[in-house]
Amino acid sequence: MKTIVLLSGHYYNSKRKAGFHFISESLSKTGNNVTFITAVFSIINILRGNDYRLSYKSFRKNIIFPQKYGNIKSIINLSLMHPLNNCNRYIERFSALLYTFNFRCIKEIKKADVIIFESTSALLFFKRIKKINPDAKLIYRVSDDLSAIHSPRIVISLEKKILEDFDYVSVPSLSIYQNKYKYTKRNINIDYHGIDKFLFDNCNKSPYREDTINLIFIGTSNLDLQFIDIASSFFSDYIFHIIGPFKRIITQKNVIYHGELDFNETVPFIKNATIGLHTIKCHSNYANTYSDSLKVIQYSYCQLPIIVPEIMKANHRENFFYYIYDDIDSIRIAIENALKMDRRRINKEAIYSWDDLAKKLVDPS
Repeated sequence: MKTIVLLSGHYYNSKRKAGFHFISESLSKTGNNVTFITAVFSIINILRGNDYRLSYKSFRKNIIFPQKYGNIKSIINLSLMHPLNNCNRYIERFSALLYTFNFRCIKEIKKADVIIFESTSALLFFKRIKKINPDAKLIYRVSDDLSAIHSPRIVISLEKKILEDFDYVSVPSLSIYQNKYKYTKRNINIDYHGIDKFLFDNCNKSPYREDTINLIFIGTSNLDLQFIDIASSFFSDYIFHIIGPFKRIITQKNVIYHGELDFNETVPFIKNATIGLHTIKCHSNYANTYSDSLKVIQYSYCQLPIIVPEIMKANHRENFFYYIYDDIDSIRIAIENALKMDRRRINKEAIYSWDDLAKKLVDPS
């Protein structure tokens, strides 16, 4: 049994489940003492008032007191400021100076056997953590390309310098691996996102009407609304389902907005869909970083054909069907070809479970 601390940008008790939530749960199941620290939160978030996490009563309570969810302790690292992405380097550096660890976090760090960093501004604590607990194994589970999510330059620069100092660097996509490999070669490996196989395998009830074609989009941002508008108009007999915090902008009757759902409620929509939509607006420089996202892994485990923008070309994803932004013909062809795909050709057994991934992070050897 180990004492493990995860430094994440997420809030543990959120509806929006990311890889770090599932990793922490898998680590807890095997008897480890797990602390999930929301490492990037500051007075600035409170003053702005637009941070979705503040809508949770449990989060506001968690800012003051640590909370236990099963065997997982949740701590919010409230600091004066967090590093800001700003065109002025001096403002960036000043905000980073006021980004600190609170005493609860330091207490957990001191007794940890393993500390797992997410790709967030918490990387700025790397050297301090090594001093606080020089014996802890330090793992970097890269969740995102820092440039793609517009992290402060000071964080992006530091990441390159410290990559080789981690005990293990785990990356979830081929493109991110190719980028990070330039800075460290001895301790890095591709570990695609995992999946809760038990949850998906034991989901037996469909939320859809029989004999309907259902296309599902799940996410929190960057939805290509023009795709939804064109596709739902052209394929008026198909039903387009959108799960996430999106306003009802497309008003066609065959477009259904479900809002944010707990992950367990989302699983039946994914498993029983006809087509998975990974139809996001993204910059061409970073598009390939999304080709191995958690959403893609979930769709693939359910053997769904996936519609993606052409700029996200990925030769290793044989269930991808490509369209060009705002192009009616390419959208029509992508959906028609996706419907013809033999779903049996997707090898779902090659996909990790979260338990597999969590075990590898703690013991990479």
